[in-house]
Order: sequence, then structure tokens, then C-alpha cells
Amino acid sequence: MIKMKITITIKITIRIKITASARERLPPKEANLLRVIGGGHTWPGGRQYLGKRLIGVVSRDINASEMILDFFSRRTLGTNFAE
Repeated sequence: MIKMKITITIKITIRIKITASARERLPPKEANLLRVIGGGHTWPGGRQYLGKRLIGVVSRDINASEMILDFFSRRTLGTNFAE
């Protein structure tokens, strides 16, 4: 058996042009980018639902469910998430 380690790096650039008048009306935006290193194809903080050899290990560094709940709990109904 041959073992290889493969590293894939993806770089995404997003450019958005907002006019000065629109910038004055728009509230500040929040964006979070997390990189889970050493986790498998699993839900961070979830349960190990299949074998580690099949899907990898579950990351215990963060709990994705708690992070999503925290994100939305800081907003109110009627908030335009797309802005």
C-alpha cells in the first residue's frame, strides 16, 4: 500500500462594488471564515456517525451547531441577511 499526503488550497476572491450612497444606508456586515484542520467529512462538534477510516475524525475544536445558533440569535426577525 502506498500512502500519500495531499494538500489542496483553494483561494476565492470576491469583489463587490457598492456606491457611496448605498454604503451610507447599509449596516456593517459580519462574515466568519473558519478552517477546520484535521477534521474529516463530519459535522464539527457532532457525533462520530461512521468509522474514522471511512469519513475521518470529528473535530472537537468547535461546535458548528452552537456557532450557527449564536450567529442567528444575535439577529432579529426582519433582518435582511443578504445585505
